[in-house]
Amino acid sequence: MNEILVPLTAVDLIDRLAVLTLASENGGNGSVLQQRDILRRTIDRVLPADDELCALRKGLYDAYADLETLRGDLRRCEDLSDFGPGFVALTRSYLEILDQRDQIKSDIAARLRQIQMDSTSSVSPEKE
Repeated sequence: MNEILVPLTAVDLIDRLAVLTLASENGGNGSVLQQRDILRRTIDRVLPADDELCALRKGLYDAYADLETLRGDLRRCEDLSDFGPGFVALTRSYLEILDQRDQIKSDIAARLRQIQMDSTSSVSPEKE
């Protein structure tokens, strides 16, 4: 099979790694593991080591894990045709976590911009 090259933002790369990491922990197949490992190596190679960025990546992973748990809970309610207050509360929680995930992705983008600005401002012009 031919390799497909697709331009991605760093945030998209981090986002995809979080999803694949969760999938691999939930019994993902060999393809999921391979994709996860490729993205992990790519991120290690192209993104700077940064504690704040690492914490944000962990937060993104945690948000996806919470969404997965809530999705399962919502499906159980649906299977039981239980659309009462519990279902409404789960749905609200799901939407709140989606908003948190989106905020984390925005924070990752901002942190990456800050890292880039810091690295370009620390490069001093050559003396003539």
